[in-house]
Amino acid sequence: MEKAVGHNRIPHDSSRKLTKLYILALSALAFLILLGQILIQRALSNQTKDSYIVNMSGRQRMLSQKICKLCLSIERSPDSLYRAETAQKLRAALAIWSKFHQGLRWGDTSVNLPVNTNHAVELLFEEADTYFNEMYNKARNISSVVTNRQWNSNLIHEDIETILLNETSYLYLMDSIVKEFEKEARLKVLFLKKIEMILFVITFLVLVLEGLFIFRPAVQKISEVIADLTNKEMQLTTLNSQLEIKINERTKELFEKNQELEMKNKQLDKINKDLDNFVYTASHDLKAPIKNIEALFNLLKGQVPETQSKANEITEMMDESIDKFKDVLSELGYIGKAQGEIETGTEKVAFKDVMEEIKLTIKDQVQSSGALITEDFKAAPEISFSLKNLRSILFNLLSNAIKYRDPQRPPMINISTKKIKDYIVLQVTDNGMGIKENEISEIFNMYKRLHNHVEGSGVGMSIVKRILDNNGGKIEVKSKVGVGSTFNVYFRC
Repeated sequence: MEKAVGHNRIPHDSSRKLTKLYILALSALAFLILLGQILIQRALSNQTKDSYIVNMSGRQRMLSQKICKLCLSIERSPDSLYRAETAQKLRAALAIWSKFHQGLRWGDTSVNLPVNTNHAVELLFEEADTYFNEMYNKARNISSVVTNRQWNSNLIHEDIETILLNETSYLYLMDSIVKEFEKEARLKVLFLKKIEMILFVITFLVLVLEGLFIFRPAVQKISEVIADLTNKEMQLTTLNSQLEIKINERTKELFEKNQELEMKNKQLDKINKDLDNFVYTASHDLKAPIKNIEALFNLLKGQVPETQSKANEITEMMDESIDKFKDVLSELGYIGKAQGEIETGTEKVAFKDVMEEIKLTIKDQVQSSGALITEDFKAAPEISFSLKNLRSILFNLLSNAIKYRDPQRPPMINISTKKIKDYIVLQVTDNGMGIKENEISEIFNMYKRLHNHVEGSGVGMSIVKRILDNNGGKIEVKSKVGVGSTFNVYFRC
């Protein structure tokens, strides 16, 4: 299969040659297109300038006619105020006429007029200058004579005659100048058309050569590659079918393994429940024998004379051992019951109600230890949670705070709630013995006990963590040896 691929693959040298030719052809086309655009933009710019020049030349004709009319109006008007206003208009027209006359001939960037390079136009301007200067000087003379208090139309009659006499020749020459500018513009357009035709022919030839020497060989090579790819696709389809069969076989095998694992998990769950039931049942069943032992021992104590101090010492030790055994049985009974009661159902539960119930349960421990318990559930008085699970969490935290108290001071326990984002946080703070920082994570391990001087099973905090994990919550601990501990229990809202 690999040999077939190598045979039909485009040779590296051939591919490189085609690429170079293709890049060269594209570069030539890009250059021709860019050159064409530059020429077109330049021609458009020149046409705009030429149109502007032609318009300004025509405007000069109109201004010369306007100047003649203003001069005649001054001569014929008997109203001195009207003559003064007309003279002012005449001076403004003369300023514009003169500025553009010089600009058309010599160029003026302030009015966007380029320097004239047409020799024929220059000769016409030289001839027109004589008539322009005559008309300009006479018109200026008329605009200044108007202010003479000894006004008489005869004062400007000769000047007007001179202006009218020169106007015809000036207009004729300006018409000739306009025609020369138009002729120059047409020649530029014809030149541009020739250039465009040359560029078109060159572009066409480049496209033809590109088709013959680049695209046709490339199409042949691509056709060979496509045929090869089609063949490979068929081979891949066959391989995919074989792979799919193997995947189905493996999937079936994994499914059977998963079923086997599920069956074993169910068996393990049943064994765990049986163990929980055993612990609870054993603790319950042992209570009756221990009570009998306690009763018989009390009868035995009554038969021992008080004067026998050694016997009294032994009986006291036996009495203490019986009490410890009772405490262990009681705790085992609670643990077994708590393990069996972990559930996921929820209901509206008030923290204060659960707290009162637990304080009543451990009333003897609270009184014997002299514990001071303060509560503040205002920030979050209720929670949607399993009543049994919440009772188990609070019982473990509160009983541990009393159990692991500092012997040097009475226990002070503060229990409060608050809301933080998506959680309701139950905080339990005590002034007990505290926990070493490197041992904090170990308190959640099953049967792990950090203090052996206090009786216990080491299962309570493991149950608390298991309940929280099952309900999307978490527990955080901060503690300092000799100062106390703070447990933050996060319940998902």
